[in-house]
Amino acid sequence: MKKTACNIFLYDKNYIFVSKIRLNHMIVSSNKLRILLLCLFIVLPYWFYSINETKYGLIYNYYKDFDVDSLAEVGDSYYKKNSLDSALVCFSIVSGKYNDEASVEMSKLCAHSFNRCGVIYLKYNSYEKALSMFLRALEICEQKNYQTYIPKIYNNIAHVYYLYKDYATAESYCEKAYELGVKNQDEEIQNIVLKNLIGLNCYLKGYEKAQQHLKLLNKQHSNNNPTFDYYLCISNGAISLKQNKYSEALDYFLRSVQYADSCENPNQLKYSSLSNISKAYSYMNKMDSAIYYLEQGENIVSSHLYMDLLADCYNDFSEIYRQLNDKPKYLSYKEKYLNIADSIFNIQGFGHIKDMQFLHEMDKVEKQIYHLNDVQMMKDHQIKLQQQILFTVVGAFIVILLLLLMLYRQNKRLKESNDELFNKNLEILKSDDIQKKIRQQVQIEHEKQAEPDDSVENKVKYQGSFIGEEEKRNLQEAIQNVMDNTLEYCSVEFNLDRMATLVNSRTKYVSQVINECYGKNFNAFINEYRIKEACRKLIDIENYGGYTIAAIAESVGFKSNANFNLIFKKVTGFTPSVYQNMAKKRQNTPPDSLD
Repeated sequence: MKKTACNIFLYDKNYIFVSKIRLNHMIVSSNKLRILLLCLFIVLPYWFYSINETKYGLIYNYYKDFDVDSLAEVGDSYYKKNSLDSALVCFSIVSGKYNDEASVEMSKLCAHSFNRCGVIYLKYNSYEKALSMFLRALEICEQKNYQTYIPKIYNNIAHVYYLYKDYATAESYCEKAYELGVKNQDEEIQNIVLKNLIGLNCYLKGYEKAQQHLKLLNKQHSNNNPTFDYYLCISNGAISLKQNKYSEALDYFLRSVQYADSCENPNQLKYSSLSNISKAYSYMNKMDSAIYYLEQGENIVSSHLYMDLLADCYNDFSEIYRQLNDKPKYLSYKEKYLNIADSIFNIQGFGHIKDMQFLHEMDKVEKQIYHLNDVQMMKDHQIKLQQQILFTVVGAFIVILLLLLMLYRQNKRLKESNDELFNKNLEILKSDDIQKKIRQQVQIEHEKQAEPDDSVENKVKYQGSFIGEEEKRNLQEAIQNVMDNTLEYCSVEFNLDRMATLVNSRTKYVSQVINECYGKNFNAFINEYRIKEACRKLIDIENYGGYTIAAIAESVGFKSNANFNLIFKKVTGFTPSVYQNMAKKRQNTPPDSLD
């Protein structure tokens, strides 16, 4: 039907072209001639359509009373001659005569007819109708246990999913078809399915599977087999392409072109080779060569009306011109691709196909249950199933209950551990504050007794390369004085140089004293004081309760919030947010409950 429509379309275009030539030569002709030509232009398509409808009606009326055996043979004869419209009419008549009481031979003919209808609809790019025909054929074969024909149907269903680029589902159906083909010892279907599996393996990048299937295919053929050589080149080329060995891949693909002419479906295989050659050149950034070989592939698929391959070809062209930043050509080929893709691949149709497949599977399950003869067995099975479910539910409930209990006890222990750790942090802060006050009082008394030129600031002045014990002690006192009596360390810019300036010393001596007297480096020493100051602010809910963690981190001298969180947890054992939440809970808890 589509081919007829296509011929009508081409005929109309030629007619318009001829008409325009004549009008150019007869530009001074009368208005009557123009009106006549316009009428012909309007009426001509309807005339062809009526002829087409009459043709189908004549075929149907001629064959409708034939017996199914003769009609199936006629349909096969038309199919081999590529008279698909006539073949479709014959197979539709045969398949329409199927019923559940049909004999085994009648069922086989009907299954064959449904399958052939599906293949014809595939060639017409009507994929939903095709799948519905295949599923109907599969249903008949399963009902009548016609196992030898099922692999062909599985392979055809895989073809539908392949066209919709659902390669995983297509591969699963091909694997089913191959298993049944081996079981039925059908070498022909094994050969066909193995070729399809190799192609699908390459699409899914399952190159190891492809090599295994190539070995199986080689076992079925003698030496000098061009089909095997073709798929071997394509598979090895795809593997080389994956490994970025572009020159090696290109060599394999070029060799595959030579074998394609000797295979079945040479045009489709040759296009696949040319497309892969183009892809290899594009990876090598040789876009002129990529375009050249893709144009050769376009000539093949467009002349033979392989619409799905033509869509892929235009999509590849658009990708090449996108890489070349040629926007007009990119948009032109993208539009061509979308036009074809919209006409033969629509998402709603694919969804409908999935639904049909699901309904078919569900129908199979329902029929299997329906044919169970022993009702008591079903009841016993249901009772056992209910018992299993009950035991499972009770067991699951017990397990969940135990898990909840364990979780509760774990949370309780964790809370107690956190409370203990929080209390220790509070005790450390209190101890630091007490020691700080003691040091301040000692310093005040010391300053009263000291001579005016005997202050800590003057004591730590020295220029030598060696620092004695007295200088160390004086420098430590100066450093401790800065840390106790100022908040300089809370500045983001505070560093070793600033500390050396404040204590009137050199940086290396400051670093040496901190390492020797406090057992840590400068950064760790300063960060510890900063974290303690942050802790004071976090527990001071009244003054700092509205501050964010980031704001508190910045206020104590941390540039990075992430670094603050890391060091805070290292020092206190808590994250800042948990520490703040615990402080808030303590504030909201009555005093009596703290004991």
